[in-house]
Amino acid sequence: MIRCINLSDIAINNEIHDNFIIEALLSIDQIMKITTTDVWNTYKEKSKQTTVAQNLQAKILSTKMINATNTTAQAIAKAMEKANYTTRNLLI
Repeated sequence: MIRCINLSDIAINNEIHDNFIIEALLSIDQIMKITTTDVWNTYKEKSKQTTVAQNLQAKILSTKMINATNTTAQAIAKAMEKANYTTRNLLI
């Protein structure tokens, strides 16, 4: 319907023409606001999901590093115990 409008046919002082144009512009404005808001909300939600995923990955990596450090410390302690035991037995 809007394609059929010829701007030269619109009467400036015609209330019906004014109302039609106002309604059309308001509809376009609402469509633009809704579209923009939806795009922005989708972006924010994806950003939150990305941040949560990155934080989870960092936490998992941190836990793995802590576990590896603990395992290494235990292995070193066992090796030291064996070395001390062997040294004591050689001295006896």
